[in-house]
Amino acid sequence: MILEMLPLPPDALSRLQLAVIQRTGDPIACPSCHKPMHATAIHQVHLDRCAQHGVWFDADELRLALERVGDPRREPPLREHVAPGLASTGFARPLRAQAASGPASSDSAGGIAPGVGEDASVAVTFAVQLPGVAPMTQIVRAEVIKLGTLARTHIRIAEAGGAARMHAVIEVKWPGTLTLIDLGSAVGTLLNGTPVIKATIAVGDHLTLGETLVEVVAID
Repeated sequence: MILEMLPLPPDALSRLQLAVIQRTGDPIACPSCHKPMHATAIHQVHLDRCAQHGVWFDADELRLALERVGDPRREPPLREHVAPGLASTGFARPLRAQAASGPASSDSAGGIAPGVGEDASVAVTFAVQLPGVAPMTQIVRAEVIKLGTLARTHIRIAEAGGAARMHAVIEVKWPGTLTLIDLGSAVGTLLNGTPVIKATIAVGDHLTLGETLVEVVAID
């Protein structure tokens, strides 16, 4: 999510560079393996990293880290790693995880996960209602759909009503499961009129972000 916030050339790769910090008191245990985590930081946002399970964000830490990464006045927190055969550009982009070779495997939802060469993308159609504007239809294909007032979000919402620059995200998992996550916005996110922090959403659901209404119209 953090790397995708950056406006980078398409021919470069990288890894996130975490700053190591010293924290007083006992280390926090990883929620998955319960081993002590290392204190790290992205743009002075203090985080905890497990060597096995990655970086853990509290809700406000994630919002603040995304806002600071999306600020063009700040340097990208990246360590350059250029793939063989690609010229160095001084910028970076994450490597996408590749599907394992071999026959397709069954996923947790009971369907068949796509194998190599198959199209695993999911197209989600939204109806976006900005204040005083006729509803607009948007079709988005992304693993993480970002909603906020920033120009680089997939669904840009109105700044009115207390909406945040990075207000919420929708995780898209094949073959079409959508999970809405509020990023600690001041006014929150409503799902069909009910405040939520994290919830599964489906066709016909209505999201309220500040003064912007977003309806899930179709999942293809």
